[in-house]
Amino acid sequence: SNVPAQSLILMNDPFVFGQAELWARKTLEVPGSAEERLRRMYLEAFAREPKAEESARALAYLERDGRMDDPAVWADYAHVLMNTKEFIYLR
Repeated sequence: SNVPAQSLILMNDPFVFGQAELWARKTLEVPGSAEERLRRMYLEAFAREPKAEESARALAYLERDGRMDDPAVWADYAHVLMNTKEFIYLR
């Protein structure tokens, strides 16, 4: 089971933010397109490739303001992935 405090920790804890930043830096270190990087993140997080809609939404977010290679943008997206139910719970 989960309690509200668990969700709040994933959203606000400095350790989680640090892990998202580390994941983003690691992702950006490997050469490749945004699509390839996004695919790799989904494989690492969920052991599956992103669905077409997930990929389109993620790329739209990552491409906003022309900051595709900004580690902060990728860290924010990594933080989003860490806060999904699919990341938190085992089936």
